[in-house]
Order: sequence, then C-alpha cells, then structure tokens
Amino acid sequence: MKAPWEYLENINEIVIVININTYEIAYMNRYAREKFKASETDYKAKKCYTLLQGLKAPCLFCQNDSLDAREVDETVCRNPILGESLRIKTVVMEYEDQKFRAVIGLKMKEPECDIEDSFLIYQETMLNECLMLGCFASNEEDLLSGMLEYICVHLECTGCFIYEPGNDGNFHGTYGWFQGERNLPGPVPVEQEMIQELSSWYGMLRHNEPVVLRDMEKVYRKNEEIAEYLKPYDVKSLIVFPLMRDGDMGGLLRIDNPPENKITQIVHFCKLLCHFISATLYRRDMVNTLKQISYYDQLTGAKNRYALSEFTASEKFADRVGILFGDVNGLKHVNDTLGHECGDQLIQGVCQSLMNIFGRNAVYRMGGDEFLVICPGVEREEFEKIVAQTKAVPELMNDLSIGAVWRDIGPKDFMEMVNEADECMYEEKRKFHRNRGEILEY
Repeated sequence: MKAPWEYLENINEIVIVININTYEIAYMNRYAREKFKASETDYKAKKCYTLLQGLKAPCLFCQNDSLDAREVDETVCRNPILGESLRIKTVVMEYEDQKFRAVIGLKMKEPECDIEDSFLIYQETMLNECLMLGCFASNEEDLLSGMLEYICVHLECTGCFIYEPGNDGNFHGTYGWFQGERNLPGPVPVEQEMIQELSSWYGMLRHNEPVVLRDMEKVYRKNEEIAEYLKPYDVKSLIVFPLMRDGDMGGLLRIDNPPENKITQIVHFCKLLCHFISATLYRRDMVNTLKQISYYDQLTGAKNRYALSEFTASEKFADRVGILFGDVNGLKHVNDTLGHECGDQLIQGVCQSLMNIFGRNAVYRMGGDEFLVICPGVEREEFEKIVAQTKAVPELMNDLSIGAVWRDIGPKDFMEMVNEADECMYEEKRKFHRNRGEILEY
C-alpha cells in the first residue's frame, strides 16, 4: 500500500516529507528531487536541515515542535540551496504510528516574489542585527532593552513593551521603550501592570498566535481600565505576541501603533523574534538563580562570604566606612534544648532585624551565628547613632552581641577592620554573659 504522499509524485511543485522525531527525510517527489539534485534513493534518511538548508544542526526556527496535527501552517521563506523564495504549506501527518511533517513548496509569481524577496532580505537583516545585539550587550537586561528600542525604531512603532507574570497572577511590565510626543530618552522602565481583561485573547495567545487590534477605540469603549492604561501612550492600534516557555505563556510582547501597511510583515518578523526574546528571558532567570545560589545564604537570605570577597575586591574604600559585627547569643543552648529548627528560627529572626535596619544588601552571614554589616560612605555620628539604635531594638537586645568600628579612610587590609569589630563584639558578649552569671564558651 502506497503512503499518502506518494500520490503527489508527479505534480510540478516541491513535496517533501520529514520524520518529526528524527529530522530525516522520508520522501521527496520527482520535482523536489530534480530541484535539489537528489536521486530516488540517496536522499532517504538524510537530515532535512543538511540536504535542504546546508546546515549541520536543526534550523533556529524549526517548526517540528510547534505544529499541531491536521493544522496547516503557511509561510514564505527563501531557500539558500535553491536561491528562490517559496510559499511553504506545512501539515503534520501520521503514518504507520509515526509523525511526519509534509511540506509543499509553491512557486511564487514574479511580482509577488519581488515583494516577498525584498521583505525577506530586510527581515533577515533585522534578525541578524538583533542577534548581534546579544554579542555586544553586557548582560540580558541591556540586550532586552536594546531589542525593544531596535523594534520601535526599525519597525516605525511608537512603543514596545515586555510583560511577565507576577506572583499575583497578573502580567507586569518589566521592560519598555517609548518614542513619541514625550520624547523619552532611551529605554523606559514600565511599572504599571498589564490589565487582564482580555479573556477573548487568551485562546489565541496560548496557541502561540498574536492578537492584532487595528482599532483600539472599540476596545476603549468596552473597557475603561484599558483605556486609562493605554491612552496616555496614544495607542490607536496594537499587536500583542505571546512569549512561550515550556509550552505555556511566559510573557507578552506589546507593540504600539504599528504602521498599517506593515502589520503583516511585523507579525511575521516578531513571531520569529519572540523565540529569541523568550530564550533571553530564560537565560536571565538562570543567571539570577545562579547568582542567588552563589552570593546569598540559603537560610537567611543574607549575602555570604563569597559575596563579601567580591565586594571587598571591587570596593576601594577610599571614603569613610562603618562595620558592625554581630554574634547570636545562646544559639548552642537553643539548639540543645529546643532543637535545631528553633535555632534556625533564631538566626533568621536576628538576620531579618538587621536587614530591616541596614537593608538586605548590607548584611552578610559570616558563619553559623555571625553576621557582618558594611556601611560605606556613612558619617561617624550617623553610624554611631544607628549602632546605638540597633542595640536598643527589642528583638536584638538579648539575642545579638554587637561590635562596631568606623574609619574615615578605609584600610588597605579590609579584614583588619573586621577583626577589630570582631574583638569589640566578643567584649560585648563577655559582658552579656557576666551580667547573666554565665561562663562564655568558645
């Protein structure tokens, strides 16, 4: 019994069938074999990206994982092997318990080809330039802001924004760039949240399809909240793209006032670019996670010794600086009598009190029950006042022994100040235990 695609052997259009799981070519009709100079047998089991694209790995924007069964996808692309632009129709088929991607390449009329070729070249140039931004950006934050600015300028839109889901279930603006009457310089952070009225949009967005709104006045009449949010940006038309992650919607890309005569091209271009934006957001999250693990103590959230080493290596301390060294009182007794979980709670409570006073970035956990606080640039009187207030905090009066040192010129050996503060702390600790009639155990 013939496979269903074999009945297309003699049509004068390209027909190619690819195994979705292996990327291997299962079938090429006569016309396709002639175009790609392949015999009836030597194409079989060859990788599609090698024979059809001249690549050593799957195409950057391969559709294998995004196509649904019985759903026809249509796009225009330029094949580098043929040097021609083709209108591509793709459908997923199942045959003998395997999934295949059937591709039909249709020849384009000359006028259509000229228009499409011109846009494809322009689109390829823009994609390459966006990818080049990644080579020069110092971090993911700069790369995302740079891409939004690039989109606005080159696609002639007035604004471009990225939204990401927050813990409250809403989408919040995290990156944005706006050009218009306000003439805002450079990337502008977006602090307002995206209003989730758009229940009718979600079906399309969750299926990785953009929403195009050519007349926002109709939307404004139905929803005053959206009007209040978007009208300050003078939004008359809008395109919203999903930023997919692991098959779910991990964010949104919003483009304001795209030129009417370029909406189709912008949709094609940004659908490709959204893959890169999603990958950049994922890479940013991974970097932040690694930083959190590397620089922060997992029990308390305070910075750790590695973060302190990084800070002291980069900080010249050419200005005044104050250091507070603290040691938790009675931790061993709590661990022995109430258990280590209660001991951990004691450590967490002391650390949180210090963070409330000095801020999260100033507090370092030096060891099991020791904390260091660094206050660069603080005046002596101000530092002494803060230390006195810290010693008077009810949660810390009995739970933390404190030593403090201030200098107007930072020492060459930063640890000299730390050791001095440590000695002051132990003197306070001896007084604490003497007043309680206890012997200090080291």
